[in-house]
Amino acid sequence: MKPATHYHLWLILILTCSGCFFSPTEKDTKAGQRRMIFTREDSTQVTAPPEKEKITRSKRALIISGGGVKGSFAVGILRAMYDVDPTFYKQYDVFAGTSTGSLILPLASVGSFDSLEALYTAGYNLSNYYSSNGDIIDVLRRGSAMYNTDGLRQKVREVVNPIYARLSSSTHPVLLFSSVSMTKGDLVYFSNKRLEQQPANRNNFTYQRIRDSVEMVNAIMASANQPVFADLVNMYNAKYDRIEQFGDGGIRDYLPIQAAIDLGDTAIDVIQCSPFFFDEKQPYNDILSILSRAFNLVTDAIGQGNIDYSKLNLAPGGVIRIFRPPKSGYGEGGSEDFPFLSSNLTFDEEKMKMMFNKGY
Repeated sequence: MKPATHYHLWLILILTCSGCFFSPTEKDTKAGQRRMIFTREDSTQVTAPPEKEKITRSKRALIISGGGVKGSFAVGILRAMYDVDPTFYKQYDVFAGTSTGSLILPLASVGSFDSLEALYTAGYNLSNYYSSNGDIIDVLRRGSAMYNTDGLRQKVREVVNPIYARLSSSTHPVLLFSSVSMTKGDLVYFSNKRLEQQPANRNNFTYQRIRDSVEMVNAIMASANQPVFADLVNMYNAKYDRIEQFGDGGIRDYLPIQAAIDLGDTAIDVIQCSPFFFDEKQPYNDILSILSRAFNLVTDAIGQGNIDYSKLNLAPGGVIRIFRPPKSGYGEGGSEDFPFLSSNLTFDEEKMKMMFNKGY
């Protein structure tokens, strides 16, 4: 079955159950206040074709959405899990992310949560990572993006290069960085492993193995660079044997749950960094906030489609836990303020710490 169309604005029904993957403690209970769980129980059992048995099938995955600085919420959730059980990250055999989720994955997969907390709570001058390509008139006339991301690329190199040997080792979990080819519109999961999707999904996406540390940095940048805001990334597309332009995976895959299901995962933790909710009183008075709002509306619909797909395709007995920011879902629900209602690029230390604490 194909994923749900990502432009449908459907409301999501999340069925709540009591299952969890580790014994609850006080901190776990706090995180559980924002946990929404659904399961699928069905008498139908799908069996992989014999020729696919040689491909290692996964069982448990961690999925982290896009959201820019809202990734602070994901890091807060991860830190809370780490404080409950310092070895919790070792339970996952797949780590999949989109945009800021892809930035988080490398350190999360090796258990470097002190480093993640420092990165996502420090606050930065925007120019440290995103340097302006000029005013909007200059960009419209001569440029392809509002910001140059060389600063962010350098930071990604500093994170990836020292641990690349671990990330690329045969014993390391599967890493999936979601990105979209702007050339063909294809959804590609760049991975540290050789993977092959189930036959039914071959027209929906492809996996492509990362060959070296340079490609891993490019894959993360491609996943994180939102078109218009940041430059597209030139990358080799093995499917067509050519260089293509890639951008933010959130264009088609805000929550890359379908890849985890395709790989056989039946226990999936999903961290949704942005809420499917926005304050109706929030003004949109400048180009940046208007563009951000437009992209957020699209990614809201894509995220809902991702969850809808997972509800329909999760294996019998499977469980998906969804961690969301406090004020999420359409309607008036939620009583806590959400600190980021417009730009995903507001590197404000106080707000980033607030977002981290809402996860923690």
